[in-house]
Amino acid sequence: MSATLIGRTCGLHSRSGLYRTGGCCAACTVVRWVLRESSMRSRAFSLLELVVVVVILGVIGAIAVPRVSGFAARSKVSAASASVRMIQKRIIEEEAAEGRYPSAIDPDWFSAGEIPPNPFEKTSPRSVQVVKAGASVTEPVNKTVGSGRSAYWYNMDNGSFRARVAAQGSTGATVALYNEVNGTTLTDESDVDITDGTLSKLFSIGG
Repeated sequence: MSATLIGRTCGLHSRSGLYRTGGCCAACTVVRWVLRESSMRSRAFSLLELVVVVVILGVIGAIAVPRVSGFAARSKVSAASASVRMIQKRIIEEEAAEGRYPSAIDPDWFSAGEIPPNPFEKTSPRSVQVVKAGASVTEPVNKTVGSGRSAYWYNMDNGSFRARVAAQGSTGATVALYNEVNGTTLTDESDVDITDGTLSKLFSIGG
């Protein structure tokens, strides 16, 4: 390619007397090529950065979501267990003082001064199903919340107080959760033939 010496200042730089190729000086051609390559590399690098960020966010999400879900599940278990331990302790104290188990669960015995919602199902009735089922019956037949069942169950004949739990993916998992919340040691087949007994009272908020 032929080069022609020019004696004027190029618009892209301040030096004069440079060689021009194809209508512009050689320096301009080089500068434009460098700028074009730099722009292409910049776009490619930005795309790479985006891919890296997406991958990192995916890894963080894969780690964080199960932990957050696990924390939420543990908090429900802790809340239900705390209510069971609190009321069971009060029942024992009442029995020691009166010589018999209380015939009702006083809402004031709960930490908030009222019957709390079931942690596993906020829409379940905030009530305690009180039954007179005999001293041998320690567990309700229906151990899960739902279908309008009370959040808690109490047998006045032996002082057993239980919190119902959410149904899990299998009977074994549901029973395991029930055991963890209530401190029991049931198996999948435990107490399947007993009945709730005669419903004595249903104590709900304000009643």
